[in-house]
Amino acid sequence: MCIKMSRIKMITESSAYLKKYFLQTRLRMKTRPSFDEIDCYLACDPTGLYVAELDGTPIGIACVFKYGDGYCHGGAYYIEKKHRRSGYTLKLSEVIKMSERFKSTANMTTYALTSGGLKAFKKSFGSGDFLYSVETHNLNSITAFKKLQANSSDASSYHVRQVADVNFESLVKYDKVIFGYDRKQFLHKWLYSPASHACVALDSEGSVAGYIVARESVVPNEGYKIGPLYCENISIANALLKPVLQQINKQGSSSSIHICCPIGKNLQVEELLKSLDSEYVYKHSFIATNGLPRGHHEHWFAITSTLLG
Repeated sequence: MCIKMSRIKMITESSAYLKKYFLQTRLRMKTRPSFDEIDCYLACDPTGLYVAELDGTPIGIACVFKYGDGYCHGGAYYIEKKHRRSGYTLKLSEVIKMSERFKSTANMTTYALTSGGLKAFKKSFGSGDFLYSVETHNLNSITAFKKLQANSSDASSYHVRQVADVNFESLVKYDKVIFGYDRKQFLHKWLYSPASHACVALDSEGSVAGYIVARESVVPNEGYKIGPLYCENISIANALLKPVLQQINKQGSSSSIHICCPIGKNLQVEELLKSLDSEYVYKHSFIATNGLPRGHHEHWFAITSTLLG
C-alpha cells in the first residue's frame, strides 16, 4: 500500500487555521472542548499538537504532551472517515514518535476508547499494558446539587474557596504532588479561564487539600466537563462539587456535566458517582509502555482530560 501524506504540521500560537481545524475535529468527536482549550494545551506543551495533511488538506489530528523525566502522554488520534483503514493513523504516530523530542521517552501513555486501542498502541510504540479503566459519566447539575445538599458527609474541617482567593503557587505544588509532574503554565491557563469554574479546598492549617475545575463547552447550551477533581476523600469531593454545581445552576445555560473518573484506581469514585445519580456514557482504558506514571492516582476523582493524562 502506498501511503502518501504530504506533511504533519505542528500547531503554534499563530496557527489560526490549524487551531480551528483541531477545535472543529474535537467538536466532531463530541468531547465538549472550551473556546480556549487549544491555548491551554499549548501552555502545557507548545510542541504537543499536530495536524496531518494530505495534499495540503487537513485529514487528522494527534497530540503528545511531554512532561518531566521522559514521560509523555498522547491522545486525540483522529483521521477523517474517508481516509481510515488506509494506514494514516499508524503513519501519523510513527512520524511523531521519530521526532527529536521523543528520543528520551521513558514512558508513553494514552487513554484508548476502543477495544482495538491497546493493539494499535502496541503496534505504534512496541509495548503497552492495560492499567485501569476510566469511565465518563453524565451528571445533571440540578439533581446532583440536591443530592449533595441531602448528604450528611462531614467536611467541616475544610474550607472551600474560589481559585482566585487561593495562593497560586501553593496550588501548583499540590498539583505537582497529586498529578506527579510540573505543569504550572498549563494550570494558570486552565484555572483562570473565563470558561472555568474552579474551587479549592483548604485544611485547617490553610494548606491545599484538593481542587476542582468545571469548564463550559464552546457549543452553546451543550454543557460542561469536570476535570480535574483531585482530593483525599469523598467528603472533600462533595464539598468541592457543591459550589461548582451551584454556580452552573445559577448560570442556567445547561445542566449536563461530563466527568471522567478513574474507576480502577480510586476506590471511592464509584460511591461518588452513585451518590450523584450519574449516568454512564463511555469508557477508556489507560495504557502505558512502562508502568504507572508518578502521582497519587488514588486521589484522582476525575482526570484532567484524556488528552493530557
